[in-house]
Amino acid sequence: MIPKAAQTIAVVGALAVGFLFVKLMYDMTGAMDEMTGHVGAISRDVAEMRASMQQMTGSMVRMGESVDRMEISMRGMGRAFQQGSDQLQQWNPNEMMKQMVPGQQQRSR
Repeated sequence: MIPKAAQTIAVVGALAVGFLFVKLMYDMTGAMDEMTGHVGAISRDVAEMRASMQQMTGSMVRMGESVDRMEISMRGMGRAFQQGSDQLQQWNPNEMMKQMVPGQQQRSR
């Protein structure tokens, strides 16, 4: 038979191991709770980033459309300027000035 002291030591050792196991489980549960909180925060941050990216994408699409409209306007303005320039080159400014000044034709004769 096992001596009473050995039994007591075995029981105390088993209780100590049991308490250590309970403490370990308690600490692990706390760590898991903390990790769950961090994962939740990360999930919220990712959702906010996704929403922000969607807003940014929409803004970029609208900005691209604005740039396209501005480019069309600039091309139209360039064509109008070119047409005006072509018309001015076709006209003789000296003759136009002579016609605008009254009595100019009479003097040149």
